[in-house]
Amino acid sequence: MVIISGSASSAHLPGLATPDGVWMGVWASDIENYQLPSDRLSEVDIKRCNDLLKDPRYRSKFWQNELRTFIKIKKKAEQQAFSRYGLTYVVDEYLPAKLKQVEDMRNKGLI
Repeated sequence: MVIISGSASSAHLPGLATPDGVWMGVWASDIENYQLPSDRLSEVDIKRCNDLLKDPRYRSKFWQNELRTFIKIKKKAEQQAFSRYGLTYVVDEYLPAKLKQVEDMRNKGLI
């Protein structure tokens, strides 16, 4: 979100934000949809998710759902978790599908 909206500590520097950016990391829904190997959220992770639920930058339905899903499943994962499907899965399958999903969500005004 710092890339999208800028950081509070750099608010005095114009042009550092990229409002059209989209987070392409592993979404909470990806952990469930792809049955990814994961790590347990720490208490600090859960607190951060709860804090982000209150942050105005995360008010969209998309972010609220993803943050609530992280809290519900109490899991996190990195893109390396997709290696369970093979070395080229991220490039050949996941990223094209994710880019299409993001495009569809943008067209519907969800992100």
